[in-house]
Amino acid sequence: MRPLRRAASTKASDNTSASAPQDSPRNDPSNERDKYTNDGHATYRKHPSGKRDLPLPPIMDPIALAARERWTEPKMPEPRREDLTPFQRKLYANPAAHALSTSIRADRTSTVLPSFFYLSLHPKPHPTTSAPWMLPLELADAAKRTSKKKSKSNSTEPQDAQQQNKPHRSVRTSPSSYVALRQTHLRNIRTANKGTMWEQAVNTRARMKLLGRQDDDDDGVPPPQNRPHQKLVWREDMDQMVLRLLRDLVARRLEYGFSKPRGGGLFARILDSSPSDPSASSPRRPSPSSFADCLAQIPDAGAVLFLRRATSEATRDAERRVRECLEAGDGLVDQLVKIRETTRRTLKEDVLPRTHGILDAGGPRLQPSILYPPLEYPSVRCIGRQEGKDGEVMVEKELPVYDLVELLGPTKLEELVKGTAWETETVVVLREKETTIGAHHALMQLQDYVIESV
Repeated sequence: MRPLRRAASTKASDNTSASAPQDSPRNDPSNERDKYTNDGHATYRKHPSGKRDLPLPPIMDPIALAARERWTEPKMPEPRREDLTPFQRKLYANPAAHALSTSIRADRTSTVLPSFFYLSLHPKPHPTTSAPWMLPLELADAAKRTSKKKSKSNSTEPQDAQQQNKPHRSVRTSPSSYVALRQTHLRNIRTANKGTMWEQAVNTRARMKLLGRQDDDDDGVPPPQNRPHQKLVWREDMDQMVLRLLRDLVARRLEYGFSKPRGGGLFARILDSSPSDPSASSPRRPSPSSFADCLAQIPDAGAVLFLRRATSEATRDAERRVRECLEAGDGLVDQLVKIRETTRRTLKEDVLPRTHGILDAGGPRLQPSILYPPLEYPSVRCIGRQEGKDGEVMVEKELPVYDLVELLGPTKLEELVKGTAWETETVVVLREKETTIGAHHALMQLQDYVIESV
């Protein structure tokens, strides 16, 4: 450990006496930068009392002590809800704000995003072979159903709902590795023609730890010989396993609300309030023209959940055929490129100078923005009430729409709502408040995982 920097030099100059303390280079009382450094060691403040004018040592300097202990102070408690302003309460109940406030991480492509949009992987030894397998342990722990215990709290909210707004953290002994939370990405990095590309997603520190090296410094010290080299294993069905865990997590977050006839503070029914032709629409099937008006009656509406197919079979079939035509057209160009290259090698033709060193597309291709259009997230606009300075005001809101049949699958959704008071419903509203943030996050991650172009 290096010694602390001296506060003042003990060597006296020709113009000063031996007992006079050293002055600051810039003798300006308002210049705090020259008085002390960030760690508080270099100081020119004098001792407040004493027979001799000596510099104040850092161990007795309150500014130096505060600079040392500023990162070790206890964390401030969360503010109470009654002390928050209307905007702060709205921001605290916004699931998107909580997602964006997660820690910033980088994946194998050096893309920097909040950790909410990544899948964290950790090595875990196989119970039989003891080989380390890369698994989403945090996601598996979050999707695991906990045993029902009696809550000692006097709150009316369920114990599971009280923990939904808190991020899931578990103690891990190895560094985390992050990959994009996309099913197509996990499927593509494990294809046969790409070999071990998945190893690029493993954290370097985690790989060095598995190799037995205690530190990652290039000091030339070999790893311990008593620890064998271990090779990581990537599951062949990683994309399907993550999909199953995400569906289990969504089912766990929504299970309590579906088990209560009134939603348990999570769900709200859409009631049709149109006075004309009351026999045309029922409380459980509102007419499309009054759908936005029905949502406006729910002040804390956060998302719309469809328990039936949101799109018709003909629409889904048209989307599938369009996708197949686009991929087939792009595949024809690839075949033409292969035929041309084979013919050129057979005839021993030279490459034209104008195409040498230039990326040759091989033929007319669709633009990437057409072949791979931007992802579209379905949403619905409505007029809702919002608390402001002058009371409640009417504002326009845009709510996300989730098709539970598409996300969970018909079997999983039937297990979730069968035998409940919500079995015959078509559309339900997920409220937006502190106890539903976990449900919103689970739905957002599942939709991000399965969404594809077209």
